[in-house]
Amino acid sequence: MLDVMNDPCTSVLVSHESYEISLKTSDAGYLPLDSLGTGVTELVILASIIACNDNRIICIEEPEIHLHPALQARFMKYLLEDDSNRFIITTHSPTVINYPGVQVSHASKANGVSRCKQLDSLGCSRDLLDDLGVKASDLLQASFIVWVEGPSDRIYLTYWIKRWSDEHNI
Repeated sequence: MLDVMNDPCTSVLVSHESYEISLKTSDAGYLPLDSLGTGVTELVILASIIACNDNRIICIEEPEIHLHPALQARFMKYLLEDDSNRFIITTHSPTVINYPGVQVSHASKANGVSRCKQLDSLGCSRDLLDDLGVKASDLLQASFIVWVEGPSDRIYLTYWIKRWSDEHNI
C-alpha cells in the first residue's frame, strides 16, 4: 500500500468503535477514507484485499476508474511486485495495458466455448483486432484514431461528426 500511495508514512486505521476506516498520510494526518475521493477509496480496498491474500487468483475489473494515470502505473507496479498472487484484470486503460511486464490476453467465445490466449505474436494481436472489427491497415494508414467502445459511443460519435461537418459545410 505504501508504494502505491507514494508516501512512506501512509497507513490505514480501522476503528472498531466508529466503524470507520481512516488513512494516515504524512501531510494530512488521519482522514476518514470517504473524505479522500473514490479513487483512493477503491485503491485502499484493492490493496487491502491483495495484502490479505496469498496464493490466489485475484480478478480486478477496471482498476483505472477514478485513478490518475500516474496512480494507475504505481498500482500496476504494486501488482507486478506481488509474488504470491496472480491477477486477471479487465481494463480500457492504455496505462495499464502498456505497463512494462503486463501480459495481455484475448478472451473470446465461440459456439458456447470461452477461450483465452496470451497475445504473444502479431498473429494473436491481429485476431484480437479482427474480433473488434479493426483491420491492421486501418491502424497503419490512419491519420488519427478514435477508439469507440460500444454501440452507444458509435451513435454519439457519428452524431458529433455529422453536426461538425454540417456546420463546416463539408
